[in-house]
Amino acid sequence: MGLSHDGYTFGGSSFHGDIVAESDVQAELVEEKFFGLAGAVHVLGAPGGRTLHCQYDLVGYTQVNLGNQLLAISQKVTALVGTLTITGNIGGTYPKCTFLGYVHEPQFFDGSGVNGWCCFGRLFWRQRSLQ
Repeated sequence: MGLSHDGYTFGGSSFHGDIVAESDVQAELVEEKFFGLAGAVHVLGAPGGRTLHCQYDLVGYTQVNLGNQLLAISQKVTALVGTLTITGNIGGTYPKCTFLGYVHEPQFFDGSGVNGWCCFGRLFWRQRSLQ
């Protein structure tokens, strides 16, 4: 299962979930009511965008390598603009996306020694339109 955006692959020692839309595509709507007229006027624009996100967990790193991976991801914020692709059983493509960043919990060391340094969080994108 892979996760890539604009030619960049989110990989390494990581696990990710499915892409989730926070809402449906948002429609532009202006509602106006005029004195003396019954009802309201609706002016509709083209459908707008929506926010997408997925769980993204980094595990099995050394402390330095985990810091470097987080830095590499942060350097991609707004630099990745294009089609977001997820492959595998939960595959799909999402055109016209801009990478917004990685919101993560604090880093920690797995005391069992099995998973090394870990960081759990979510990747976020803004999809400008569906077409």
